[in-house]
Amino acid sequence: MIREQTGGAFGGYLRDRRRDIGMTLEHVAIALGVSPQFVHRVESGITPFPAEHLRALAHVLDCDPDELVVEYTVPLLSRIYKRAGLPEPTWRLVPAAYVSELVAASEAP
Repeated sequence: MIREQTGGAFGGYLRDRRRDIGMTLEHVAIALGVSPQFVHRVESGITPFPAEHLRALAHVLDCDPDELVVEYTVPLLSRIYKRAGLPEPTWRLVPAAYVSELVAASEAP
């Protein structure tokens, strides 16, 4: 399970997407079965969003699950490359479906 903090990048994406479609924190929280405070903490970059719930979140936000997985994963992968002292790839050129496969493989038992 990927549960490492991805910083404010994913939270910012979540907040922007939620606002773009006219949803409140409360709407998202009710749809996901979590508290509005939890959604706020995720959007603020304080609390990591559980990767196993990304598909449900994509449904709530009415967006492509693969796009959401990329938005979630890119900041995490960027930090890994930076910590290892490796040059960072151009993540936006990596097909979303490939990133989704990587995430799914990392979540497998």
